[in-house]
Amino acid sequence: MTRCPAPQSVPKRKLGSVFQRKQDGRWAAAVTLSDGRRVTRYLKPDTPNPEKAAHELLAKLITEAAAGEDITPSRMTLADWLDRHLQRTSRGRAQATIRDRMYLARKITGKLGKVMLPSLTPARYKAGWTG
Repeated sequence: MTRCPAPQSVPKRKLGSVFQRKQDGRWAAAVTLSDGRRVTRYLKPDTPNPEKAAHELLAKLITEAAAGEDITPSRMTLADWLDRHLQRTSRGRAQATIRDRMYLARKITGKLGKVMLPSLTPARYKAGWTG
């Protein structure tokens, strides 16, 4: 019996993994991007049914990576993150809620929008409002 070769569109490597950390028992989902970087997201310790939630998170990460979205926060500015967050959380919300969120995002973006997420600290956030 001969085997048919796998179609060329299916990658031969794994797209991601779900695992439980030995150090603290937290569950995590990790995905490898097309450029070789590995992105890992951890679940909160009090998440109900953490293994299932980790698999759902992995599916979400794979979908975002396939769509070409940059899922690494180290390369995002606060303005990019706020825009992405508003797009995700505004589905099914009342128009007034969406408008209020957009107003707040514009206020924050005007002062701190160009700050990279890794360098955003509480002290820098506070200084952005007072200075």
